Amino acid sequence: RLAAIRLALPSGMSLVVWTNLPRRQPTAGAAALAERQRFLEWAAANRIWLANIDEVFHAGQPMRLHEYYRLELLKQTEVGLSRAAMILRYEILERFGGVHVALGSVVAQGEPSQPLDQALGKLLARRGYAIAQHTEPGNLNAMRAGGIVAVLAARNHPIVHDILEHLAQDYEKTLSELLATNAHPLSSPH
Repeated sequence: RLAAIRLALPSGMSLVVWTNLPRRQPTAGAAALAERQRFLEWAAANRIWLANIDEVFHAGQPMRLHEYYRLELLKQTEVGLSRAAMILRYEILERFGGVHVALGSVVAQGEPSQPLDQALGKLLARRGYAIAQHTEPGNLNAMRAGGIVAVLAARNHPIVHDILEHLAQDYEKTLSELLATNAHPLSSPH
């Protein structure tokens, strides 16, 4: 599926897969090393860039929400990993800008006469960001249910900064405050 997405991208756009796969795994068995090598060869053959999260976001250049990201990863639960992925998504968009599309989502290109790069350019020129949801925009329940399927943002866009601020504020709240109806819609992956 990723190879097909890569082929559909306009000239000048790249597909980057963010991974926690280290460059070397000295303790891995032969089968794990062979599987890893097949993945690396597949990515290279399909001109898909692989970015290691820990090499990009490191002690010298950490995420703004580094401690919360690590906390969620350590939980090793579906909810924890989902929240870590949400933090990562917005950290990447803030630092680099770009388009995040949830795998399994179908994003229309717009009019057949309008190539994807032109459609994206128009979105960025208008507001500098765009958010696509499963349901109508502004439906807070849908957003709480993980209804966001695509986010496009220019590097350092204020909307991404605000989203990260809201996520950080959630970690300062008590459980009863989080469960209150006024909790920020982007704070929960459910």
